[in-house]
Amino acid sequence: MQEVQKHHSLFEVLQSVQRMFERYWNNTIWIKTEITKINYYPHSGHAYPLLVEKKSGKTIAEIRSTIWSSTYRRILAKFETVTKKEFTEGIEVLLLAEVKYTPAHGLSLNIIDVDPNYTLGAMERERLETIKKLKKENLFEENKKVKFPILPKRIAVISVETSKGYHDFIETLEKNRKNYKVEYELFPALLQGDKAIESIRRQLNVIRQRKDEFDVLAIIRGGGGEVGLNCYDSFSLASAVAQFSLPIITGIGHATNLTVVEMVSYKNLITPTALANFILEKFEDFDIRIENAESKLIYHSEKIIQDNFKGLQNLSSIFDSDVKLLLKEEDFTLEKIKSSISNIGKLLLNNKIKQINDLSLNIKYSVKEKIQSNNYKLEIVASGLKNKSIERVVKDFQKVENIESKISLLDPINVLKRGYTITRINGKSENISKVKEGDVLETETFNSIIKSRVEE
Repeated sequence: MQEVQKHHSLFEVLQSVQRMFERYWNNTIWIKTEITKINYYPHSGHAYPLLVEKKSGKTIAEIRSTIWSSTYRRILAKFETVTKKEFTEGIEVLLLAEVKYTPAHGLSLNIIDVDPNYTLGAMERERLETIKKLKKENLFEENKKVKFPILPKRIAVISVETSKGYHDFIETLEKNRKNYKVEYELFPALLQGDKAIESIRRQLNVIRQRKDEFDVLAIIRGGGGEVGLNCYDSFSLASAVAQFSLPIITGIGHATNLTVVEMVSYKNLITPTALANFILEKFEDFDIRIENAESKLIYHSEKIIQDNFKGLQNLSSIFDSDVKLLLKEEDFTLEKIKSSISNIGKLLLNNKIKQINDLSLNIKYSVKEKIQSNNYKLEIVASGLKNKSIERVVKDFQKVENIESKISLLDPINVLKRGYTITRINGKSENISKVKEGDVLETETFNSIIKSRVEE
């Protein structure tokens, strides 16, 4: 029987690896990494983040980690207090962790703490880099150059329907003291976190397709804390806002440093309510302009009327005397014209009577000549028609005779006279090839009918 070779169990091998880790990796270390997934479980309160390191867009290292519930709550509160951002996926962090290895679960990191200042610095670097890139590409001031309408009556709104800030905005618009009518349409989108970038950009594209339906675009957040605002420092979102064809006003609802999106928008207001009041102020400004124009119009109109009233009185007096004088002159002129018209009228009437008499004689002779000419032409046409008719009748008669001759030739009697016969089978005109024994044949000639029976 072959001797069994010396061996080790899997547990023994992995246990020795565990002892090696405990010996050489028994201290906590700071690790720079990126969180790709949080993997938080609410029922236990624990989180199992997936950590990666990338180079040129490719993952070069990856490991799972653990944050126990009490530690997770502490880290979350600390991180959000310092950074004003969410401890979420897609951020770069500096973690204090223990390297752990167990035969059952393999290699992992046990996260103990986080340095929020490192992430804050990374975010600030991204923010400054976004601003620098926008200025380099001459996009930073683009939306501010878009002409703002005198009356922003039609507003496209990017917000969340359940957001308190959105409802404050709508309530302020609808309950304004002067009852201004402002139209608005909501385009729902996520407004914080990494997914907000694509969500807002998607709605920007929808509104761009309908830009002629709106005067201005409002991005409203409000009603929340200052966590999750780093999406508004994204170059992708900020450049889309900067290049938008409508003026964009923002009411993201925070009082600390402005985000890049707020910087590049046409106008930034701290709260949605302030944003709504800004729109209503445009209506009030227009009201004031109308009122001022009305006052100026009334004042100048009254002044013009007063200045011209005296002039009209003077003109009226002068006009009255001039009219009287003119009427006298016109009366005299009319009498002269009346006399002239009477003489000229008689002369014209006599001339016209003479012209009519001459014309009547000319017409009489012209009509006689025309009638004689037409009678001669009719006689020629009648003679021609008579001759043509006779020729046509003769030709048609000859054709009829030819047709009758042909019909006579085709008459069955004439055919029989020429020696032809007609054969019938059993009294019927059928093909002779169908004849059979016992059939009676009738053979018709010109002057007789011969009957015969088929025997063979």
